[in-house]
Amino acid sequence: MIVGLVAASACGATAGASSLPDLVLPNLDRGAAPLALSSLRGHAVALVYFEPDCTWCLRQLQAFGEVSSEFGLTPVAVGIHGEARELRRWIDRVGPSYPRVIETPALSRALGEVPATPFTFLVDRNGDVRGTIRGYEEPTRLRARLKALFGANV
Repeated sequence: MIVGLVAASACGATAGASSLPDLVLPNLDRGAAPLALSSLRGHAVALVYFEPDCTWCLRQLQAFGEVSSEFGLTPVAVGIHGEARELRRWIDRVGPSYPRVIETPALSRALGEVPATPFTFLVDRNGDVRGTIRGYEEPTRLRARLKALFGANV
């Protein structure tokens, strides 16, 4: 199966999975337990990839923070292209109140390579990847996309 066929082909994603893998990801919050992706089953999830010093990543993380509660969506900030300390330093400036983790090679193999940041995998309550977003989407367009993918209630 191909992840979010229309969305993936439109944005050039090389995603390779049709569902969220059952992996455990290192948490960027000091002293916090690693995040088991299986604990997100039953929730719609947005895996929002970011890297240090990416202004558009900052905006995308903030946009998901703004709209997520309207859709019952759980955003997860996924750091790439940096050491944990550097990712933590940057994400602490942003301060999203949702989970913040580090991508692992296993997650990259399961979902496919992220072509650029920000990049988002949209996952439904069953753990199926329903689409992707390449780049920044402002909150109004993001709301419309989430409604089109998931309906009025995620």
